[in-house]
Amino acid sequence: MLSQPFLHLAAIISLDPEDQDSEQTRRAFEAAIKAHDFFYEISDDASVYNRGKQELSIIERAAREHPSLMEIWKKFCVYKGGRVA
Repeated sequence: MLSQPFLHLAAIISLDPEDQDSEQTRRAFEAAIKAHDFFYEISDDASVYNRGKQELSIIERAAREHPSLMEIWKKFCVYKGGRVA
């Protein structure tokens, strides 16, 4: 099950862009990135791997849909060179 930061971010990005508060979206995005386990891919536990993959999907969707979040993404996501899949 996803933790609160990811549930919150997923709820925000599912809203119509006109209904989104940019500051709230930024805070939710940053909280999700800080909570994300960037090493989920090397876990032996399938539940950790699956949760990490789902979390990253939410983070990447937010970054794609909100270009202003890319600077935050690049600050935290050095292992992918700041790229969004």
